[in-house]
Amino acid sequence: MRIVRQALLPVCMLAALGGCERNNQISQYRVRVHCALTDGTAASGVAIARAGDPVRESDAHGDVLLHLEGREGQEIQFEIAKLPAALMLAEGSPTRKLVLKKLGDKRAVVEILHEVHLRPKKESYVVLVSAAQAPMLAVAANGSEVARLNTRSAAAFRLAGKPGDELKVTILASKDAKTQGSDPTQSFTLPEKGGILSFHSNLFIKPVFRKPPVVKPTVNVVPWGGGKRQ
Repeated sequence: MRIVRQALLPVCMLAALGGCERNNQISQYRVRVHCALTDGTAASGVAIARAGDPVRESDAHGDVLLHLEGREGQEIQFEIAKLPAALMLAEGSPTRKLVLKKLGDKRAVVEILHEVHLRPKKESYVVLVSAAQAPMLAVAANGSEVARLNTRSAAAFRLAGKPGDELKVTILASKDAKTQGSDPTQSFTLPEKGGILSFHSNLFIKPVFRKPPVVKPTVNVVPWGGGKRQ
């Protein structure tokens, strides 16, 4: 029995060494980085960079394929180098790490999936609105009243929006001043990085002059002889 054990010991050691050698073998891996919004919509134009490799951008399906060699259990790292202007990371940092792992057929090229979740980014905008002469009229943004022109026919308001979205600013002349025709309107495409937007209208509303009410003078009658004679 002792002889059998002594004979099996070298065999087990060789088998263990053989397993280590297989684990240390360099294999082919394919990493698919899938970029999408939190609602599942694919995001194209996301730049992925890895040391020694050219920068790649996600396609219309939101995918970037990284072809690399490595050993099972090895940790690799890549960077989210650039995002579309209207998007930001919903979670995690730009630096991503993952561990190479083979499942099933050890000889096959293994595809590893890594997901990058994004969300729309909002910027801050200031909108200046003015008219030639239209004091105290309401101003609407995309149909909602947001401000009112002051006595000098000027107003300003702030909003948050996504770059590339449309903003429609309207002076509600027909509502407040009962003017005929369409309300003065201007449309903007929100630029990147926020900013100041300006809308000036030639709207001129003639002021209505009203006659002041007639005030009858008050006459105080003092009776003659009301004073004392000297």
